[in-house]
Amino acid sequence: MSRIALARIPSLTFYKDSVTASRRGNPIPQLSCIGKPCRLYQPEVVRCTNLGGTGTEVDWKCEADLPEALRLGRVEVSCEGWDGPGDPYVLKGSCGLQYRLVEIPSGLRRGEDPAYPARFSRWVHDLMQDPAALFFMLLWVAAFIFILYNLLSSCFRSRVHPDRGATPRPPPPRWPGSGWFSGGAGPHPDTHDTPPPYSKYPPSASQPRPAEAGGWSPGFWTGAALGWLGTSLMNRQARQRETEYVRAPGMYDWEAERILRPVRTAPYASSPSGSSWWGGAARRRGFDDDDRGEGPSDLGRMRRSTGLGGSNVR
Repeated sequence: MSRIALARIPSLTFYKDSVTASRRGNPIPQLSCIGKPCRLYQPEVVRCTNLGGTGTEVDWKCEADLPEALRLGRVEVSCEGWDGPGDPYVLKGSCGLQYRLVEIPSGLRRGEDPAYPARFSRWVHDLMQDPAALFFMLLWVAAFIFILYNLLSSCFRSRVHPDRGATPRPPPPRWPGSGWFSGGAGPHPDTHDTPPPYSKYPPSASQPRPAEAGGWSPGFWTGAALGWLGTSLMNRQARQRETEYVRAPGMYDWEAERILRPVRTAPYASSPSGSSWWGGAARRRGFDDDDRGEGPSDLGRMRRSTGLGGSNVR
């Protein structure tokens, strides 16, 4: 065991599930997370750099890979004093790090207006950025309103003009000695059929026929057209989100550098014959050294986060 001046330590690296060295007391974990966000994620490695200071007053800058939803907050490097607490000389290997994690709301991460729901704001933004998607959306809304109007008007029309019961017309008076045809004398037997029933509301020229009284109703092709419009709109928005490289208003510098940097294409992975199993040249997905891949579920992609703090000699 040896001692070293705390102010002369250039950098420290801390590992999760590891403990420190100890001479006067019990070892402590190298990494200790404080706060509720610690239940979501904890980094495996944290590296701290000496920013300067004297005695036990030394400032540190710590960096770790975290998901987009989390940030490094306040950090504190705690080391065991060689002779006791407050000693500027500390036991080598006895330093541990206490850090806090801060959870960032999704609206702030994506630069959305906090006055509107996140999904609604993103949906409106996508529509405004794509004129074709906006056109299809308006067309879909117009078709939906047209269908709804016809359905409602047909329903109200049937209620305003219900089917009225018909009353039979009384037969014309017949005098004794007369019949339906002239020239007859005396009573004639009633051999004619009764006339058809009539209504006191004569049909007008504008009144729809019975086959048309039901009004217009949408059919198979109308529904298929609306489904095609909706699918086209959703696919267009999805393609734009995949190919959009414009820097968002709330994007951080590290995000802009990663997204706007040209992606280097990896070497082709091909069979010895120079072609893939599918008959064409095999290709691999492009990669970027700064792209640390997907983070934990619902927390976003991994990126480098920085925290600042001081020292403590125990």
